[in-house]
Amino acid sequence: MKRGTWSSPEVPDERDALGGDGPETSSPPVDLDSPDASDEPLEPPPGPFAPDREDGMPRMPPSDIHLQAPGKWSPIAYAFLGDAVWELYVRRLFFAPPARPLEYDLKCKRAVRAEAQDAVLRTLVANDFFTPEETKVVKWGRNASYGNVPTRLRGKKNKAGGFATYRNASALECVVGYLYMTDLPRLEEMMAGLGVVIERVARTTDTK
Repeated sequence: MKRGTWSSPEVPDERDALGGDGPETSSPPVDLDSPDASDEPLEPPPGPFAPDREDGMPRMPPSDIHLQAPGKWSPIAYAFLGDAVWELYVRRLFFAPPARPLEYDLKCKRAVRAEAQDAVLRTLVANDFFTPEETKVVKWGRNASYGNVPTRLRGKKNKAGGFATYRNASALECVVGYLYMTDLPRLEEMMAGLGVVIERVARTTDTK
């Protein structure tokens, strides 16, 4: 199976949900344990936005906003959008079967925390899910300058791991926002295979 595809959207565990024999061309790996941005000069992906959508969704943003190239926006803007998109997908995942409101709220909160998003990104990278272009987006998002790191990740105990966790979470949000604007079917494909992983992090992530 080529990189960037799921073995099946319905799988018993995350190892079966993720897969790929590797692409003919590859991008250097992402160091998910580094607390700092790399010194590697990074450029935004060059591909243009599709002029029309063929996935049944209205063109986003409205047609009077002329989108020519994704690189006109900063990775922080994509992460800001991706944060909302990620939470929407999480809420949709846990909407059924019906649950008590407090339980529904708690599972959603756990799955949208930086620690949970870090775990999801690590799973995607470990299973070689991203295409070379998407890997560039992940790096692009991870190396952006974020100034709003949560206090719980800034402590002495978490000085290295905490900052790396936040960068990884922001990188996931960046690629989610990027795919939402450029390739919605690909985003749906990714999210369809992440159900098991999100269920797991929603059980294990602390909300304190």
